[in-house]
Amino acid sequence: MSPGAVSLTARKLPGPIDLGRPDRFSRNIALFGPDGQQKIAATAVAIVGLGGLGSHVAQQLVHLGVIRFALIDDDVLTERWTLLTVNRLQQG
Repeated sequence: MSPGAVSLTARKLPGPIDLGRPDRFSRNIALFGPDGQQKIAATAVAIVGLGGLGSHVAQQLVHLGVIRFALIDDDVLTERWTLLTVNRLQQG
């Protein structure tokens, strides 16, 4: 494997996934059924680029019930940027 390359390996999850509070995914379960929601929760997703669109896609997939992600972005975060973002999140 070349330097900087990443190897992703799919693993089968052991049994049904605990979906947390039943009301959290009630609309999804009404649309997809319990088996469909389990398939969504068992899905692994890779998102390349977490800029304007990628970050929103990741957020919506979490709301849908996806719990396994590979998030890939080559931006370098500085300590100042991280502190500013944390401050914005705390105020929002």
